[in-house]
Amino acid sequence: MSSTDAAAQSSSMKNQIGRATSLLDALDAVSKWQPFVILAVTFLASLLLVAMFGAVTAAFANTSAVLAGITGFLGFIAVISVSVVGFNATGIWLSDDVWGRSQRSIMDAVMAAVFTSHRLLAVLALEFLFFLIFMLALALVFFICKIPGLGPLLYAFAMPVGVIASGIVLFALLYIAIPLAAPAIWNGTPIMRTVVMLQSVARNRMLKAIVMMVLLGLLMFMVIGFVSVVLIFGSMVVAALSAAVLNVSSFGMGAIAQVFSGGGAGMSGYAYAVGFGFACLFLIGSIPGVLIGLKGFSIIYREVSDNLNFEEDERNLIDRMAVMKARAEAARQQALTPKAPPSPPSPTQAAAPERAPQVAVAPALACPRCHAPVATDEFFCGECGNKLK
Repeated sequence: MSSTDAAAQSSSMKNQIGRATSLLDALDAVSKWQPFVILAVTFLASLLLVAMFGAVTAAFANTSAVLAGITGFLGFIAVISVSVVGFNATGIWLSDDVWGRSQRSIMDAVMAAVFTSHRLLAVLALEFLFFLIFMLALALVFFICKIPGLGPLLYAFAMPVGVIASGIVLFALLYIAIPLAAPAIWNGTPIMRTVVMLQSVARNRMLKAIVMMVLLGLLMFMVIGFVSVVLIFGSMVVAALSAAVLNVSSFGMGAIAQVFSGGGAGMSGYAYAVGFGFACLFLIGSIPGVLIGLKGFSIIYREVSDNLNFEEDERNLIDRMAVMKARAEAARQQALTPKAPPSPPSPTQAAAPERAPQVAVAPALACPRCHAPVATDEFFCGECGNKLK
């Protein structure tokens, strides 16, 4: 190996290590108060909607099951909508920080999420459709393996191929398609280009994306574990002081249980206070890990999509979809077009008289000597006496 090749390989290794350590930039998300506020408000709003629609649904359940079902469905749609918009607004704000764009306000991030969340839902729906098609195709292969005699032989090859294909598809969905679809949408990528980008990453840089996702998971686990240890130690100190100063006999879940068990009236206020405090602690403990994950997704998307040319793949996908659409439209038009009835005869054809069928007439016989007409049953010519037969 020449010195030039060794230097190039060393430079490439340093670049790879530098790209891997760029995930540490995701820790900066914890120090930003704007995404923390967006996630906290989203969480509280979702809880409020669940409580409101849950109460209304329970009230309707005693009178009308139909109204209760409609209310429950509307509540589910409302909670999902608020959660998706809040999640995307947080991701959009963090994506601006990753790509070095001018930082937008909270309201601008929320409005951008309102008008782009449908893209993320569309991409996720396409991913689910792809997974469903893959499962149906695999089930069809296994159905063919039920052929008597030949089935076990086919299954001997279909089983290992199915295991490998299923593993690749699941890893591509869990570590590439689902985590990287959101940051692509946050970066303003259209739906079709996002799908093509995910295909290109899965085909060319799947291993790199998986390794970075695993590193991000370890980073999130460490941060969440550290925050949990801090909260547990703090809860032990506060529990001991509360029992000594406030004469609270139970703390934590025991205090919260007094609200539902009809405990002492003097202690119910503290139980509600403990419940509210634990809700705040849950937000403080869980949101940092979520923020690190969202910013980490944007960093991984930036790294795996760098210098990745997928314009040709996008054109090919658009052409294939156009051909499929044209064929589907032609089939639809052919199905909707009624068959033309047989055309009636024209007036000229209707007025023309019918011709009598022609009867074949046998040619007349003649004497070969005098050419006089003779009958078929005559043996001699009646004019010249020539022998005919």
